[in-house]
Amino acid sequence: MIRYLRHSDIDFDAYRRSLNSSDNYRIYAEPWYLDAVTGGCWDCLADEGYSRIMPLPYARKLGVKIIVQPLFCQQLGVFGIGKDSVSVNDFYKKIKHLPLRSYAFNEENMAGNGKFITRKNFVLSLNESYEALRINFNKNRKRDISRIGRLKTQVSTDFVVQDFVNAVQQEYPDLPYYRSPVFIRLLEEIKNRGLYDFRGLISDGKEIASVLFLVSGRRRILLMSIKSTFDAYRGAAAFLISRYIQENAQQDLLLDFEGSMIPGIARFYGSFGASPKNYPVLSRPYLFF
Repeated sequence: MIRYLRHSDIDFDAYRRSLNSSDNYRIYAEPWYLDAVTGGCWDCLADEGYSRIMPLPYARKLGVKIIVQPLFCQQLGVFGIGKDSVSVNDFYKKIKHLPLRSYAFNEENMAGNGKFITRKNFVLSLNESYEALRINFNKNRKRDISRIGRLKTQVSTDFVVQDFVNAVQQEYPDLPYYRSPVFIRLLEEIKNRGLYDFRGLISDGKEIASVLFLVSGRRRILLMSIKSTFDAYRGAAAFLISRYIQENAQQDLLLDFEGSMIPGIARFYGSFGASPKNYPVLSRPYLFF
């Protein structure tokens, strides 16, 4: 039997055991991650023994809990062991009558009879050699990577949260969520837990581009990339991604580009040879309160 558990009623030890042993683990469903992006506003569905779990983040509107997908959290859904863990039908029945604005399941979840829409992610398996992976890069990526590689630059792994926040805000001045306490709190949690890989491109002592990856089990998730504003360093972010692929090639890892439905960004991710992966989303944008 699937139960709806309020946050205060969750057995977090059992929840973590279920998540960490699941075949479709995502860092987004970690309690500390959800706390960072929701301020602790999330409940959970769980069956007996927590063999399957489904975190439910929410926002309040007029005192009512409304399920909503948080920022910086691409995929949630049902987590567990075995083929039954990926079926969302019985969990969908539990939430279909609840107030819900948006909710994203994960790629391994199989959409059932609900009114799902499909969103696209891009994923690259790193189990081959870098040379074999690079063959699938398109010619523009290869050209950018070769050009940046000929310049006098260094690659840094020193991740300073406030410096990164400043760079992101400068890159995206019109996006208010990069100025929110949620974004800073999440980066600090990631830094403190050591669950990140950072690469910055340095020229003449200045950082001109950077990429930040989340360490999520065998996945490495591209959380953010900051490109150079200088024409001479156009393609610097692509160079750093390629460098990261080279460093992690021939390992049982997946490079998760975290999107995108925006055609230009999707083409950029696909230019590294990444394959599109669909995941189901419930969306009720016209929910009225």
